[in-house]
Amino acid sequence: MNGKGRSIDHVVMERFVKTLKYSCFLVNDFKNVKELKEEINSYMTRYNNQRFHSGFNC
Repeated sequence: MNGKGRSIDHVVMERFVKTLKYSCFLVNDFKNVKELKEEINSYMTRYNNQRFHSGFNC
């Protein structure tokens, strides 16, 4: 992207992790790791396949 070691290289992943944190982790109370993994899987499926994308002018 912008060269090795540039901070801007990670901006997309950092933004996704922030969205995951505020939309998933902070609103749920997980009892164990299995519940956490299931919710992350479910969230990523919704995020990638079911949500409206801003680039589609929905």
